[in-house]
Amino acid sequence: MIIEALQNFKVYVKAEKNRENTEVTITYFGIMFNGSGATVIGTTSDEDDIPDSTTKRPVTEEEKDENALNICYHHNKQYYTYVGKLIKDTEAKKSEFPHGDKIKNQLNYLSDVKMHYYNWFNKNSIPIPVGDRQLSAEQNPRGDYSELILDGEYFEVRNEKVKGFIQYIFNEYDDEEYFNGTEMVKKYYALKYFRGKTNFYRLFMDAGEQYVRLKNKLFLPKAHLSREYRINPIYLISS
Repeated sequence: MIIEALQNFKVYVKAEKNRENTEVTITYFGIMFNGSGATVIGTTSDEDDIPDSTTKRPVTEEEKDENALNICYHHNKQYYTYVGKLIKDTEAKKSEFPHGDKIKNQLNYLSDVKMHYYNWFNKNSIPIPVGDRQLSAEQNPRGDYSELILDGEYFEVRNEKVKGFIQYIFNEYDDEEYFNGTEMVKKYYALKYFRGKTNFYRLFMDAGEQYVRLKNKLFLPKAHLSREYRINPIYLISS
């Protein structure tokens, strides 16, 4: 996917599946460049109410077992992350083009766009995506956390709940940020419509002994018996 700095963007507001779980209706609003910043399509000033548009499409196989909110999450996270990278790339050009307003206006636009995505995450009580840290290809050879190689130990992550939770945490947190393990399991279960005990330790324990070892390698507690953890920084690289 190629994303350009001055293209139009869509922020997904909500999604609703039909009863047959075959079609999803997505409510969104569009953002366009106005020459110096961003304008929500269909408005004439910042005081105007944001008008929503809708579109329908088939539900993908991956989405059939997901909470409809997750459809919005994946879209908004993807573009929030890309816009952040575009801001960094554009800022790097400022020294090359110190005169004129072109770079400044592009940055204003991208900053406004990022703010709209940021507001959506906050409104839905979803952690702001980090998206700039990841496991190396040697440690995560398939790229989807289904196989992990940590300190020479091979883990085949067949448990879908554990695999999805690990990916969820790596998408949301950097190595310097602590998170409450059980609270994050609750949020993850809510997104996925999973049922069962929402306990950080039990999630891994119930999956088996190798998953407990995997947890102990990937996540470091803030203190002994602490419920707060962070991603083990030795496994992270900058993307």
